[in-house]
Amino acid sequence: MTTMKTILNDEIISVDKRLVETFQRRSDISGSTALIAIRLFHSNKLLVANVGDSRGVLCDSKGATIPLSFDHKPYQLKEYRRILEAGGYISLKGVYRVNGILAISRALGDYPLKDNRLIIPDPDILSFDLKELKPKFMIMATDGFWDTFSNENAVQFVNNELSRYKSNESNDVSSIALEIAKKLAKESYNRESYDNITVIVVLFDENNIYSKASSSMKSSPTKKTCSSNEFSSKNQQQQSSPLKPAIHEECSSPSS
Repeated sequence: MTTMKTILNDEIISVDKRLVETFQRRSDISGSTALIAIRLFHSNKLLVANVGDSRGVLCDSKGATIPLSFDHKPYQLKEYRRILEAGGYISLKGVYRVNGILAISRALGDYPLKDNRLIIPDPDILSFDLKELKPKFMIMATDGFWDTFSNENAVQFVNNELSRYKSNESNDVSSIALEIAKKLAKESYNRESYDNITVIVVLFDENNIYSKASSSMKSSPTKKTCSSNEFSSKNQQQQSSPLKPAIHEECSSPSS
């Protein structure tokens, strides 16, 4: 377990280093959050690595909401102290921002704020025992989604949707996961989230075998694409857009 956490940590730091080098050459100041979930089959453990404010939650066999990650925000005491010690400051511009710019305290890219480690790419990595939790499903999403849903609200929404499918045994699990991911993303959009929305839904069975699907809505022209996702990330906007984002659906072929 320790070895896997070390490998995951080092890989994320390495990806950030390459991103920063590439972005500096292009004078590109953009950045991204990262949320990664890895299942270790030999130990039936789930590793979740987080950088920024994308977030994961899990619903266990008892229906309880289990946070899989915790947002990295500038106002958190640990992050606040680190930023001040690095020579930075926190200002309130709608939300708390590092040096008046970024609303999160950890990210990939965002190279102008990497000087003196005002913003860092270091992930928090948590582990979960799937055998003990006996999970029903997992949700991974960007902050645009969590701006309109609490952890408990999202879990309740998925439970309500799953209850609609119980009466029809012919429903394909992969299709169910995709439909629920789409409904979550669209509901967040309808609740007037003004940030990019990406939602991944993972359904587990009694043997912890899972099917996953994702749906996205981004502030870009309407289009449809298909891809396989286990890495949930988003481009961060330096300022909030006054326009509501256009719908962008993204679907993946679930694995079983």
